[in-house]
Amino acid sequence: MSTTSPARDITYAAAVFLALTVFLVSLGYLAVRLGGRPTHPKTRYRIFIISIFLVTLLMFRSAQSLGPVDGLVLLVITIGLLFYIGRRSY
Repeated sequence: MSTTSPARDITYAAAVFLALTVFLVSLGYLAVRLGGRPTHPKTRYRIFIISIFLVTLLMFRSAQSLGPVDGLVLLVITIGLLFYIGRRSY
């Protein structure tokens, strides 16, 4: 019990999920640029929302605490945010 440090393990997990978020956002920008479209503010928000959704989904799955209802709530919140960004004027 004295050989493990929960604070160190949490730091590793946070670093991995932060790196995954940066990777997904960069991958989203790359996909948009390869598609030949410019990156508008709406597109940037969508990339960020989808990346955060995927990372949150993976965090819950890795903690084995994502039930069907939790996944559905997370999906509804994400769809609501994407709908809100689509209707918002800039």
